[in-house]
Amino acid sequence: MRRLLLSPKWLLRHAFVVAAVIVMLLLGRWQWHRAESATGTLQNFGYALQWPFFAVFLLFMWWKLLRTELHPPPQRIALDRIRANGGVSMVTEIPDEEDDEELMAYNRYLAELNARDDSRSA
Repeated sequence: MRRLLLSPKWLLRHAFVVAAVIVMLLLGRWQWHRAESATGTLQNFGYALQWPFFAVFLLFMWWKLLRTELHPPPQRIALDRIRANGGVSMVTEIPDEEDDEELMAYNRYLAELNARDDSRSA
């Protein structure tokens, strides 16, 4: 699974994240220098703080994506197995409704609710 993160597609993604973080930090530094200039405003200070925040947020989301890729949740593992089998999931056993007392009781309850609703609307 770790080799997956070193595939050409993932290496390109890593490079994009690194480049984006560098650009965001440089934009923050530029806004800081702009804010300290004679024509700088409070808005420039806001942008100077905003760009590093964006960079930290991008790194956090990238970390979460990598973590999910390395340790996928059980539902995703099941979906990947279904996709690997051609998109068809085979059911090995169909439960028999008469053998399940809880299911039969629930179905009786639903039928009773339906009968009550039909008698009110008539």
